[in-house]
Amino acid sequence: MIQSARPYILPVVQAPYNEKNESSRDKVLGDVGEQNQLLIRIFPPQVEQGTRKAAAFDWMIGRCADASGNTSPRELIHLLNCLRDEEIRRLERGEAAAPNDQIFDRSVFKQALPMVSETRLNTYLFAEYPDERHFLEKLKGEKCEQYPDSLAAIWSVSKTEAIKKTQELVKLGFFQVRGTRAEPSFWVPFLYRDALNLVQGKAGGGTSDGEE
Repeated sequence: MIQSARPYILPVVQAPYNEKNESSRDKVLGDVGEQNQLLIRIFPPQVEQGTRKAAAFDWMIGRCADASGNTSPRELIHLLNCLRDEEIRRLERGEAAAPNDQIFDRSVFKQALPMVSETRLNTYLFAEYPDERHFLEKLKGEKCEQYPDSLAAIWSVSKTEAIKKTQELVKLGFFQVRGTRAEPSFWVPFLYRDALNLVQGKAGGGTSDGEE
């Protein structure tokens, strides 16, 4: 787990203010062990079950990371707020509460991601880099891992121009470079996939490495 990110998310799930809760919050914020115990208590063990699958909080970190591997506390907080909203809707439909002391049922995690993805795409890439919008929107519905030739075809540009554009998008945290120097591929992180309806896998077929 990324210890430095935990304090940013804890205030979002704290109980309503009173002196006792304030004291408990300060105790948790000041102790990594207490933070671990709180996360174990309020989240399901895993979002996707399996021996090789990540713990719930690590799953959240990974889904909110950009292509450079950086996870902004803002995205984590937004995801938690969306989780809360999805959990409320689930309970209002008459579904059973999450087991034990968990605040969130496993089912709401993937339902909460699209809003985080849409907001990140619109308020960061589209808002701050409007010239990239045309190229990003052309990727809608495509595979999440592309090659220079496939991107050249999607964007209707030369291979050289496609490589130049991908290098710009790598700097913005949209693409992660994979493959080899001679045969690179460009992988889009989970953070942007829902907003662009990207499909898991490689252009032309195959499965991307490290997919959960």
